[in-house]
Parts: sequence; structure tokens; C-alpha cells
Amino acid sequence: MIDLELQDEIKIETTKDDFFAKALQAVKENSPLLIRSSLEEWKIEEGILFFKDRCYIPPNKELQ
Repeated sequence: MIDLELQDEIKIETTKDDFFAKALQAVKENSPLLIRSSLEEWKIEEGILFFKDRCYIPPNKELQ
């Protein structure tokens, strides 16, 4: 569970991130990812991407 304000900021930043767009498409279409990990390790919850139950943070120094 994460802070709602932080959750909104992550969602906004991920819309600008190419990796997120590709990962989101792969998860939705159940297609292979471009990186070495299985699709089962990824999920989307409330518009936020998770890898092994850890939230993906886009390359943004303030969020990181």
C-alpha cells in the first residue's frame, strides 16, 4: 500500500516513460517482454506497474 498522492505522481510520470508503455502492453496482451524476466513476475494494479510485488518507479529523481 502506498500514499495516494505518491501513487498519483507515479501514474503521471509513468505515462511519459517508454519502458512502462512497453511493459504495460506486454502485460495486457500476455506477450513477451524485451527484458529477461517472465511475464508472471509483472502485474498492473490501479494503473501502477509492479515487478515481483515492487512498484516500478520511472526515471524521475524526485520520485526515486
